[in-house]
Amino acid sequence: MLSGFSASLSALTVSQVRLNLAAHHLANAKTEGFKKATVILEESSAGGVKVSLGQGNESRFDEGRRSVVSESFAASSVDLGKELVELLATKRFSETNFRALEAQKRVLGALHTIRE
Repeated sequence: MLSGFSASLSALTVSQVRLNLAAHHLANAKTEGFKKATVILEESSAGGVKVSLGQGNESRFDEGRRSVVSESFAASSVDLGKELVELLATKRFSETNFRALEAQKRVLGALHTIRE
């Protein structure tokens, strides 16, 4: 059961990074020379996923400050339509994982009640 919590929390971390990245892209959509970053997911040995951002060596994610840093110059590569679709998909992804956490909490509560 605890691995389920870990997986759901890991997925919520992914959602947070995706939301931060979408906000960063939308804020810089009209910035000349801005290049989009991409979310890279890797399986974690502890369960769940590890999240990083990539675009070659041009952008990076600073987890300590929870901010995206971009260092590229050319025309903006942001498609507003795609970013809005990504935001909606991320919203649904987050809602699903919140529901999974709530269900796991109810199951643990029921198990605790049965033990008493």
